[in-house]
Amino acid sequence: MVAGINRYSIQKLIGEEYIIKLFLILYFVRIVFLLHAFYCATKWMYFSLVKNEKSVKHPGIKLTLHSLLIFFLFAESACMFIPQSQGNTQFGLGDAVWTIFYAKLRNEKKYRDENIEGRLSNEKKKVFFLGDSFTYGNGIKNPEDRFSNIVSEKVSVKGYEIFNLGKGNSDTRNEFIRLAQFGCRPDIVVLQYYYNDIDGVRLEHDKTVAKKKISNKIAFKTGIFVLKTSFFLNFVAVNLAKFATSFQSVDFKKQIVLAYHNAAIVQEHLADLQHIIDYCKSNRTKLYVLFIPDMREPSFTEKECYPPIEQYLDKNNISSINIYNEIKNLTIEERVVSSTDAHANELVQKIIAKKILQNVKEFELHARTNLGLPIPEITLERVGASAVVLSNSEGKTPTYNGIEEVLKNSLTDVRIFGKPTTRPYRRMALVLSYDKVGADVQKIKDRAISLAKKITIH
Repeated sequence: MVAGINRYSIQKLIGEEYIIKLFLILYFVRIVFLLHAFYCATKWMYFSLVKNEKSVKHPGIKLTLHSLLIFFLFAESACMFIPQSQGNTQFGLGDAVWTIFYAKLRNEKKYRDENIEGRLSNEKKKVFFLGDSFTYGNGIKNPEDRFSNIVSEKVSVKGYEIFNLGKGNSDTRNEFIRLAQFGCRPDIVVLQYYYNDIDGVRLEHDKTVAKKKISNKIAFKTGIFVLKTSFFLNFVAVNLAKFATSFQSVDFKKQIVLAYHNAAIVQEHLADLQHIIDYCKSNRTKLYVLFIPDMREPSFTEKECYPPIEQYLDKNNISSINIYNEIKNLTIEERVVSSTDAHANELVQKIIAKKILQNVKEFELHARTNLGLPIPEITLERVGASAVVLSNSEGKTPTYNGIEEVLKNSLTDVRIFGKPTTRPYRRMALVLSYDKVGADVQKIKDRAISLAKKITIH
């Protein structure tokens, strides 16, 4: 029962409410079964070995074996109540328990975030934090301690609505799909990047690394099955593994380094990244890329993995954010969630949030205020005007016509609020028109009003 379940398979199960309820039912049935087995084994040992007046063959051996059985049943039951964040291990049953205890927050799109309804329709600027398990907050018990939530606390009252689009085991290709399917145009996207984002492309190119030959496949598969079935043995295996360097981890990093030095793999990976860049450009969305170093060995990602990606972003005028200098002098214990989970802990989450507030120029003034830093002189760079686009009927899932024609005009922009429903005279979008300082403001205003009339809503 409950075999082969970890946090990531739990995330998939949560998509169907009745399935997660079935998982919980099986989880508690297993507990009842173990406790009943523990009671029966203890009772049998007491009456057959301790109270039995007849002579028993090999009593010492039988007593030892039954004591081990009772200990195992007790330990198995106890480990089912130990929530332990275990990183990305694919057979960490403690991870499944951790998810049940701490990852209860789920919105309509199954992200670990507040409900979306109502937040898309307000007139605040939309900021998407898009990424993998680091954005999701692996090992962070309280979602409010994640960097996205810390940023939200600082800027939400200043006109920004923050959305966390973090999902474990997600790569650049999957992140683009989730961004495109979210159903709302963001004003800002902070794309969190980790060195294993290239791994999907790597595996497609190098079929030979998919599996290694194992001399005794039956024994290997049996061992994996046991680890994925027993909470106690799983707990022991995961916690013993932290004391030794995993050959699999070392080999994985070697393969990753080769991938970042393989022109064909990098080129295809950059093509996936370009999809996100193109999406942001076509939607007039400001894109920032946040680089997360390897928490156990930050210099590894800084030297071996990220240079080609950073160079590509610079070439495309995409702003990047890197916390390497801020965390490189911290000890491993000061960086990671725990000895069994190498994700960023609460301290690093705060460092990431501070770095974002300092580097995302839209947040800069708010960050300076929060950090007690001086605010520079505010100068008038250009003059402008806006005109509202109103709906004239009641409906759902509105479509917009005329936007392309409006955007053909220079010094013009359009802001769509992303409201899911329409009603007469509801504000649905804005047309912005601007020009250099000294230009005729009335003409700019008239141009904005004229262009706004070209946009129709159905």
